[in-house]
Amino acid sequence: MLVSLRDIHAARARIAPYVVRTPLHPLPGGPLLKLESLQVTGSFKARGAFNHVLALPEQCQGGVVTASSGNHGKAVAYVAMTLGLRAVVVVPEDVVSAKAQAITAFGERNASPMRRSWRNGAGCIMCRHSTIH
Repeated sequence: MLVSLRDIHAARARIAPYVVRTPLHPLPGGPLLKLESLQVTGSFKARGAFNHVLALPEQCQGGVVTASSGNHGKAVAYVAMTLGLRAVVVVPEDVVSAKAQAITAFGERNASPMRRSWRNGAGCIMCRHSTIH
């Protein structure tokens, strides 16, 4: 699927009420550092999670499921808590406990890490009948 400039502007408008507009910090020599660590979840992953769920409100109203042991799982849990949805975050059997705790920090009822192995599907969000990677 080709993403157009119109798609980008629509996503920006959709997520604006829910994410921090993070600053660009100039570094010596000209590059800019985007401070996504200032997001509530500590990474840019909430942008994509909010965009997906908000773009598919009917499909996601029953809740969301994802597989992740890191920032994506944390972002999906945060999105679910913020939007009043149920979320299940599947984590691998060997997940670091601090990562599982970071996921459940957004509400035990909203994010339920399950210690199960997976091969495919990490980093995607499933909303009832749709899946996006």
